[in-house]
Amino acid sequence: MSFQAEMRAALGWRWTEGATFDARLDYARQWLDEHTFGAEAAWSVEHATLPGGHTQTYDLTHLVRYVLGDVLVTALAGVHAMLIVNHSPDGGSLHVGGAGADAWWAPFAAAGGQLVVAPDGAALLASRAAPWPVDQANRNLRLEAIGGDVQYSLALLGVGPGAPSA
Repeated sequence: MSFQAEMRAALGWRWTEGATFDARLDYARQWLDEHTFGAEAAWSVEHATLPGGHTQTYDLTHLVRYVLGDVLVTALAGVHAMLIVNHSPDGGSLHVGGAGADAWWAPFAAAGGQLVVAPDGAALLASRAAPWPVDQANRNLRLEAIGGDVQYSLALLGVGPGAPSA
């Protein structure tokens, strides 16, 4: 079996006042089978709705997705990349992280840490070398809609149990 993944992000801008100045920052990475910490699992949820004031918690060791009428369960032992998009142009903010029990906090620097994705915004986090660890004590990723309903998409790229670790 072969698994490959790719991630791309770019930010460009232009200033014009008499003269023109263009700049751009690009980030593109691939995870291939031969990479020491190669990604081997992906999971996503697209255009899910979270009512304002409500939460959704994802257990990264037991992620369920329905594919072609079957149930697909993905267990992650580490996360290489997370992309989260708040599709709501004038809805609430999406607070990511800060689950009460067994919180997965590795990319947020400290237990209880959160990332806020504003309406019509996105966040991309990546660790191409060693993935951020997931285990039984650090596995719950909480999303919370603050200030209104949020429609969001979430994608995770990682490694399963038994994969090499740092």
